[in-house]
Amino acid sequence: MPVARFRDDILTQVRRTAAFGIICLKNAGALRGPNSAFRQRLARVAAQFEDDDHWETYAAQAFSCHADRDFDLAVSFYDKAIATIRADANVCDLPDWVHQATELQLSRQRAEAEQDL
Repeated sequence: MPVARFRDDILTQVRRTAAFGIICLKNAGALRGPNSAFRQRLARVAAQFEDDDHWETYAAQAFSCHADRDFDLAVSFYDKAIATIRADANVCDLPDWVHQATELQLSRQRAEAEQDL
């Protein structure tokens, strides 16, 4: 099978799975404890997509850094996630996306104050 033909689709799915895996763990309040090693592995996968411009890639890394108490790095990833949402003219003014950016901003403030999620 010519797998290289599907490389972009495969990589997109890998990135999304890693990023949304972390986001789901965050939403379930399960970033730490027995899920830490799994979350950190997903974050390493997401980090491979540094040239990607999707909010979830940066948000996932922010949540992972935040959970590991690497607050400075978390803040920088929160900034990238928020900026990515706000830069997208197609969604930046939609209520769900405004809410998402606001939630990320609140998490960013917690990281900046060195408070856990």
